[in-house]
Amino acid sequence: MKVHPVSIRQPEIGALVADRLSVLIRPLGRLAVLGPGDLLWVREPFFLPAKWARLKPAVAAAMPESTPIFAADCSARELSTLARSGRKCRMTREMPKAWHRQYLRIAAIDKLPLHEVAEAELLAPGWRDVPEFARRWNETGMLSGAPVFARNPIVLRIAFDRIAGPAPSI
Repeated sequence: MKVHPVSIRQPEIGALVADRLSVLIRPLGRLAVLGPGDLLWVREPFFLPAKWARLKPAVAAAMPESTPIFAADCSARELSTLARSGRKCRMTREMPKAWHRQYLRIAAIDKLPLHEVAEAELLAPGWRDVPEFARRWNETGMLSGAPVFARNPIVLRIAFDRIAGPAPSI
């Protein structure tokens, strides 16, 4: 069994925490080596507690009493308060593994052209419509200056079961 990190941002993380998401769409890349039964540990946006806000996340994670504030658990008002206080939301790739709180066990993984992914699967994470999904996809994956969505790349459709809490036996 392989274990890899996967970054999940808004709106996906909100849908995942609310148990409304069971499929991820990702570009081919390092996740292409995975198969059914493998695990993904979830990296998600977070804030550092005020006491450790100036530290690097890995340093803060080493502090025994330090715990992150997960953006997905905050109301819009709480997020606004955190931002006004000068605290920045940390990017998913900054999350130390010690702080992750959930795994995804891969049930099935398929490779297919992006435009063949069912619209319901594209919108399940919380996108308003396919154009919004396409804009976000293009923001995160421009290739040679051309919008990725229009190029209809081969993607991974990863069906999973969410495991909240402690790590399963590995």
